[in-house]
Amino acid sequence: MQSLIRVAGITAAQIPHLLEAQLHACRHGDHGLGAKTGFAIQAGDKRGLLRFCCLAARGCHGLSSACRYGGFDFIGRCMALSMEVPPLYQVPKLHSGLRQRWETQVVTFDLKALQRRRARFLGAAMTLWRTGIIVIRGAASRQAVDALATMAERTWQDVSTLIPGQELPHVILNRGDKRAVRGYNALVKSVKPVVNFRHGEDDGMMDVFHPENLVPEQRQLILGCLHEDLVGDLAGKAFGRKLEVSCRNLYVNKGVQNTRFYHCDGKGVKIKSFVYVNDVESLDIGPYCYVKSSHHDRWLRRRNQDFNERHGFNKHEYRLLKGCSALPVFCRAGDMVVSAQHGAHRGYPQEASAARTVLVNVYQPSQSSR
Repeated sequence: MQSLIRVAGITAAQIPHLLEAQLHACRHGDHGLGAKTGFAIQAGDKRGLLRFCCLAARGCHGLSSACRYGGFDFIGRCMALSMEVPPLYQVPKLHSGLRQRWETQVVTFDLKALQRRRARFLGAAMTLWRTGIIVIRGAASRQAVDALATMAERTWQDVSTLIPGQELPHVILNRGDKRAVRGYNALVKSVKPVVNFRHGEDDGMMDVFHPENLVPEQRQLILGCLHEDLVGDLAGKAFGRKLEVSCRNLYVNKGVQNTRFYHCDGKGVKIKSFVYVNDVESLDIGPYCYVKSSHHDRWLRRRNQDFNERHGFNKHEYRLLKGCSALPVFCRAGDMVVSAQHGAHRGYPQEASAARTVLVNVYQPSQSSR
């Protein structure tokens, strides 16, 4: 029986790294890959490994878009499997070229127009309700963007130069096995800023909780570029709920290649705004990607939840997106993306040399409207 393994989104130069990872797993008898991903090559399976080598060599330059994963991830994530096991991923088509620009343009609004024209505000709210995503051009000034960029780089450098056991006086550091603050709710409730380095999916990403408190003299400048009243009112109008800010974050990604696949943040209404601190105008930099209107698609959610339950995956994963299209959102520094997180979304894997920084706001229903 001909194998249906496909290699997705890799180059010839990356094949040795894939093989090295699989050889390491085989040498150590690591069946975890098979258990977690259904990967067909088990420890000691030299024929399977050879077959993978041949397919990798043949497929690295002309891959089917239906099988493209969308970036180099760990070996088990780079393949959709054979007849006896359903594919781990049925990936959506990524909009590109003129279609990508058009799909972005129809959900794009100018900040000043939203502030001055009620009709434009209502149009943006309707678009957010219908598609789950809008772009607001010019949300942050050049001054605010520069302040955020400086803050992000200084924090990254301060943490990177620490020796083991050393702390920073004005922040709490979560890195490696040392987790001073554990659990999302504890991170949200922390009084001091928390510099949290993620592990597993999004490994290496620096996630700063409460960045508005990192540099006290920049607090108002940072809060100003988030436009919390405007965005909260707009999202509240879109979803018929009174929303309030539950958390602010600063995401710093530098060469993060192992990003989480498409997922939602739960069933309930949850809105995030992302202020781009640097230009993100190509897939290499790792843009935010969104499947429009997926937050309304109950059949799609149920289909994925049933699949996840059968295979032991997180119930909020979207692994079956064949026939769907995802929009990679390209923006300039200072632009804002507003997204319904109960729809299918992901951060696209970056090239090793790429960097991306975004300021994030989380809006959730207030206690009185739950």
